[in-house]
Amino acid sequence: MVSKWQAAQSLSRMDDYPLHQIADTLRHVGTSDRNFYDRYYFNLHNSSGELFMVMGMGQYPTLAVQDAFVALRRGNAHRVVRASRELDDRADTSVGPIRIEVLEGLQKLRFVLEPNEWGLAMDLVWEGAIPAFLEPRQYVRRKGRVFFDSVRFAQTGCWSGWLEIDGERHAVTPDRWKGSRDRSWGIRPVGEHEPAGIHQGTHSMQGMWNYCPMQFDDHSILYICNELDDGRRELEEAMRIWADPEREPEWLGRPEYEHTFDAAKEFITASTIRFPGAPGGRSRCSARRCCRCTCSSAPATGSTRTGNTVCTRVRWWWKGSRSITSATAAASSA
Repeated sequence: MVSKWQAAQSLSRMDDYPLHQIADTLRHVGTSDRNFYDRYYFNLHNSSGELFMVMGMGQYPTLAVQDAFVALRRGNAHRVVRASRELDDRADTSVGPIRIEVLEGLQKLRFVLEPNEWGLAMDLVWEGAIPAFLEPRQYVRRKGRVFFDSVRFAQTGCWSGWLEIDGERHAVTPDRWKGSRDRSWGIRPVGEHEPAGIHQGTHSMQGMWNYCPMQFDDHSILYICNELDDGRRELEEAMRIWADPEREPEWLGRPEYEHTFDAAKEFITASTIRFPGAPGGRSRCSARRCCRCTCSSAPATGSTRTGNTVCTRVRWWWKGSRSITSATAAASSA
C-alpha cells in the first residue's frame, strides 16, 4: 500500500524492482512528450461470428491519466464500457470496474470487468498460443515532429473463464474462444488535439493500415502493412510464428494484398493476403468479414482510441482453418 505522501513523491511498489531506465521513479518516463503511452490491447471471439469483443487499458504518464474500455459487438448490438482515472501508482492496473493482472509474463493474463450498471461483466484468463513476438519499431517524423516512435509485441491465444451479457452467463473455454493481443508503448498521438501550427492538415497516420494476426492450429501469421497513397510503405511485416517455442520464426517476404471494400469504400469486406516469398513456395490467405466492431472516440484527456482515427476490428473467416482471428484498422481523417 502506497501512502498519500509516498504517492506525492511519485514512489510506487514498482520502484522496489531493478527496472529503472532513467534517474527518476518509474512513475516518470524519459521524455516530456505528452503523447507517451503504455497500453494493453486484447480481442476475443467464439469462432462463430456471433460476437466480437475488444478490450484495452492505457497509461499516459505525462498526461497523468489511466483509462480502459471494453467494446462488445453481438449481432447488431454494440455495447461499450469505459473508465478513466488519474494515474498514480503505475503498478495499479485497475480503472473503475476494469482490471488486468499479469499471471505469467508474456504468456498468461487475467482480464476482469466487475458487474456494473451496463450489464456486461467478465472474468477471463488469456493463454498465449504462440510465444510473444516483438514487431518492428515504428518511427514516423513529419516536418520535424516525431508522430510515432513506438514498439509492440503481439501474440495469438485462447480464453477461459466466463462472460456475462445482461445476466446471461457464457462459459468461455479455450477450444472455441480465441483472439489476439498486443502490448505497445512509446509515442503516438493520444488525447485532445494540440494547436496544429505548421502541421495543419498533416495526419499522423496516412494511407492504408492493415494489422492482421492469423491463428492456425500449429502456428500464427502476423501481417502488418502501412502503405501510403503513392505506394511507399512506412511499415510492413509478414512472419510465421510457430506454437513450438523451439522453432525459429519464419519471414514470409514482402506481403501483397487484394481488398474488397463496401459501397462507401470505408471498410474491407473481403481480402486475400499473398506471401510470394514464403519459405517452401508462394502462399496466401483469403477471408471474408463476418463481424465488425468499431471503436472510436471523441478527443479526451487520454484514451485508448482517440482523435480522428476510427479503428475497426474485424472478425474474419480464413480459408484452411477453423480458428483464425484478424484485426484490421483503417485510418480516417474525418
